[in-house]
Amino acid sequence: MHRPSQTLGLGVAATLGLGAPFWLIAVAQQAMPTATMAAVRVTSAVAALGLASAVLSRRNRGGAAAEIAGLLRRHPLAVATVTLGAAVLPNLLIGAGERHVPTGTTAVILAMTPVWIALATSIRPAERLRAPQVVALPVALAGVALICATAVPASALHWSLLPLAASGCYAVAAIVVRAQLSGVSPLALSTAEMGLASLALLPLAALAGGDLHWKPAAWAAVAAVGVGCSGLGWLANTALIQQVGAARSSIVSYASVIVSVALGAAFLDEPITARVCVGILVIVTAVAVFLAPPGILTRTTNHPSRKERLVLELCILGFLAEEPLHAYELRRRITALTGHVRPVSDGALSPATKRLEARGLVTRTTAPGDGGPARVVLHLTDEGRSELLRRLVEADHVDVSDRNRWFAVLAFLHHVPEVGRQRAVLERRLAFLEDPARGFFIAGGDQDSLFREGMTTMAKATWQAEHAWLRRSLASLGA
Repeated sequence: MHRPSQTLGLGVAATLGLGAPFWLIAVAQQAMPTATMAAVRVTSAVAALGLASAVLSRRNRGGAAAEIAGLLRRHPLAVATVTLGAAVLPNLLIGAGERHVPTGTTAVILAMTPVWIALATSIRPAERLRAPQVVALPVALAGVALICATAVPASALHWSLLPLAASGCYAVAAIVVRAQLSGVSPLALSTAEMGLASLALLPLAALAGGDLHWKPAAWAAVAAVGVGCSGLGWLANTALIQQVGAARSSIVSYASVIVSVALGAAFLDEPITARVCVGILVIVTAVAVFLAPPGILTRTTNHPSRKERLVLELCILGFLAEEPLHAYELRRRITALTGHVRPVSDGALSPATKRLEARGLVTRTTAPGDGGPARVVLHLTDEGRSELLRRLVEADHVDVSDRNRWFAVLAFLHHVPEVGRQRAVLERRLAFLEDPARGFFIAGGDQDSLFREGMTTMAKATWQAEHAWLRRSLASLGA
């Protein structure tokens, strides 16, 4: 779906973009108030993203503007939330806090962002962290504390609440991007976000007033923060969130601290002590553990993969939403839906129903058998119906890009009562199909063959049929 090199490139760009502001903001604040700095920063970001739209987008400027307008029309609340959480509030909170709280301490506090995201997304099976990842987060946070090792004066302790609130804002923005805006263009989203932030912050800066000083280094610093960090850096971070999820993408918060150390040593003559080296080693180790694929750090087993468990659980909830079923009939229906991939056995179904039972999503009763022993009948609870609807309406990038998971979502989407939410799910699948970066197979040279031609032909026919059906269905739901 996404090339590892592309994801790595986004991660590096996001790390650089998030690591540079710590010392640049301190330089910029020597010449301007916090509100002015925030306004100039996001306005510079809008200019950079607008230029990127003109250079990188295949559409003309009118097309890009229409894309942004369509995004604001379809997702006004989500875009407004991301604007406040990622651009407006953090700029004001961090800028005001750094006037009283040391930069190093601010970096430690902002490194709480992945922790908030992990806590908030733990209720979503697709985003739930594995045990090694849960351990890696506080270890990485300890590494950040080792590097920074600064304290807040007792008289300014309450000011540390500002960067703490900013870390929460970043977490909310990342979660909203992943949950509701995964299928949109990251360039259009970032441009709309910074444009709205500019409209909000420029009047605020004018009302706040304050003394401005002409210090070329300070104004260059705030322009660099705007273009490189709030603009291109946040664009990379947005694309990374859409690709790998809010929790995994947030790990760049720790890696960016290492970038800050390197920049401080290069431009501010800050020493790199043994304690700083130990902190860097701790962060690198924790990040490596966090990003390690499943099975690398733990013994692999023959249990179904997480993807298979999620599909099976969704099928159980979906079929029980239609009527109570005994285990045999439930297994027969699931096999009819997904058996082309892997037949459903009692060894897989029984643990899945017990997991859902333990969470209060499914209950069981007994009913007389046909001349034999009593049969167990499974029922969906009100909590189970709510969970089913949540999984359907929140079907994210993986749910709409993986064919098996997409078929499971599509099989039960009729349970969602709101037509608008049904449309949103279909639109995410359509956006995936129309993604120009998604190529089924690239033919070339002497590698072409009759059989690869068959693969391409079948894939093209499938794409065309589904694309046409999605267009018809969206038109019908719109009417």
